[in-house]
Amino acid sequence: MNSHSEALFEINQRLSSHIRTMSNFPVFDPQKITNDVEANIKRMTSILKSKRLTREDEDLMKMINDCSKVLHEMLLERIMLQQDSIQFFTEKEASDSPFSNSADTIDEDDDKKIKSRRLTKKQLLVLEGWFQKHKNHPYSQKDQTNLLIKSTKLSKSQVQNWISNRRRKEKNTKVSPELAALLLTG
Repeated sequence: MNSHSEALFEINQRLSSHIRTMSNFPVFDPQKITNDVEANIKRMTSILKSKRLTREDEDLMKMINDCSKVLHEMLLERIMLQQDSIQFFTEKEASDSPFSNSADTIDEDDDKKIKSRRLTKKQLLVLEGWFQKHKNHPYSQKDQTNLLIKSTKLSKSQVQNWISNRRRKEKNTKVSPELAALLLTG
């Protein structure tokens, strides 16, 4: 392995490590990942300027590109989930406030008038927030179920069915073949 190949292999390993970290741990240090990726970009830029790439180097560059795409998508998804959670808790705090606007209750009444089989975004945020908080043991106790019923305005059976379906969805989540290949190479 030439020096470029060794450096590219190391970059690929580091990106794969970040992907595994994000896949396995709900909490990670985004600043650490950002700093590492920026350092890797600088290293790759200098390697590309040398213009002495072997076939092995080109293959490693393709793998790094694939890892970068996966890492990018995972980061975007995490950011979206985080923003949804922040928005949910901000809205919840505002609605719990004694100074909350009466327009909020009008919106909720409008939600009831629409005969839709799907849950509203607010209901999904509440339920998903509860599920993420209780992911280690996603079985609601009676008081938690009652709290979810009050905050979502759903029936007991709807709440219980949603939690049951969400547990099943979590259990059946499969890793895509592309991601599995990347995780196995690391």
